[in-house]
Amino acid sequence: MKNVLILGAGMVANPIIQHLLGKNINLTVAALNFDEAKRMIGNAPNGKAVYWTVDNEAALDQMISENDIVVSLIPYAYHIMVAKYCIKNRKNLVTASYAKPEMYALDAQAKEAGIIILNEMG
Repeated sequence: MKNVLILGAGMVANPIIQHLLGKNINLTVAALNFDEAKRMIGNAPNGKAVYWTVDNEAALDQMISENDIVVSLIPYAYHIMVAKYCIKNRKNLVTASYAKPEMYALDAQAKEAGIIILNEMG
């Protein structure tokens, strides 16, 4: 079974959360709005909510290392940070934001790590 980490519990998160929970995928939703993350997960046995803020990079690094795929639905300004930890931990990343020049600059590192970074997927 795959383990997926979703960063953020804003308005766009619920559809993917419900879809993945329905596919019996182990899902962690890490968000500043812990109560909203818990509400979206509900009683699903394959889901868990984690309180997380973007300034806690140690927790981000740990969560990424424990999952197979990362979906970042936090503000685009933080995607570079997330991408760097995904490269470090060799984990694929999906974001809904437009690709910025800073993200394109990580292309060689992502390829060297053997991962895919997909932007503009939402």
